Amino acid sequence: PELEPWMTPFWKVTASLLLLVAAAHGVHGLVVIADDYITSSRGRSILRFLSIVMLTGMSIIGLYIILTS
Repeated sequence: PELEPWMTPFWKVTASLLLLVAAAHGVHGLVVIADDYITSSRGRSILRFLSIVMLTGMSIIGLYIILTS
């Protein structure tokens, strides 16, 4: 009852955009830090691929929760 104002389409879109920007920002930070420690280009490619997979998966879960709540 007291959360009903936050369940409007405007706030769901706002929360979704905030989730996507924050997740992308966090993953980018992790990739930048890991690039300092991973010396091989193959290792960096694998890290970036895994980061994209994790970002996609976690974003889908987060968006599902936001849009169905």
